[in-house]
Amino acid sequence: MRDQLRAELLKLRSVRTTWLFLAVTAAVVALAVIAQAMTASGGDLPPVSDPETQLMLFQSASGLAPVIAVLLGTLGLATEVRHHTLASTFLANPRRERVLAAKAVATFALGAVLGLVAAATAVIGSWLVLLVTSTGLVADTDRILAAVAGTTFAAALAALLGLGIGGIVRNQAAAIGAALIVMLAVEPLLGAFVPDMAAWLPSAVASRIAGASPDADPGLVASASLYGGYALVAMAGAVAVVRRVDV
Repeated sequence: MRDQLRAELLKLRSVRTTWLFLAVTAAVVALAVIAQAMTASGGDLPPVSDPETQLMLFQSASGLAPVIAVLLGTLGLATEVRHHTLASTFLANPRRERVLAAKAVATFALGAVLGLVAAATAVIGSWLVLLVTSTGLVADTDRILAAVAGTTFAAALAALLGLGIGGIVRNQAAAIGAALIVMLAVEPLLGAFVPDMAAWLPSAVASRIAGASPDADPGLVASASLYGGYALVAMAGAVAVVRRVDV
């Protein structure tokens, strides 16, 4: 198991896709900070000197990091199926459950790194906005730190969820497409037509964890447990598929 985990971590460090996703994540979050700062300066939001506006800037990664992490996670198995490298992995280690367990741990760690990069970009970008506007920090620092931790954890679980989706769908393009359709179309429609479900849908739960909202309903612990449950169900499905299907 330990050797397999090292191999999986080495794969993630070696492929350009990992570094590309991290760079895109930082760029997207930076643009989000800039966009929110410009909105505040234009009068559509309270000014940057307002505590809630500052907190919004520091939380710019909360809704973005889990979405990007899901997409990154889908590539963990789907890409290997596409390039026919999963078969050689299973030849080297015939116990498929161990291989998937190692992939799950490695993907969880990668998701945490992506979440931390996103949160750090939001924090640095927000500090720069405060410096440029000569504004002091008035936002609650405890909530900022909680958002950094929440974004990191939510992205880690999101990557694990994506890994499960990729293992079930197996086709790289279809896995990414399915994840995007669910997050950007199916969930908003369900939330609109069945409002009572909105707070329990995966994207809403992930954003609540990442935003570390103390007044969230369900609460942070319940949200983390629920999102972890989504990820575990997806991984269970991936294990069932990989055990039965030739690679």
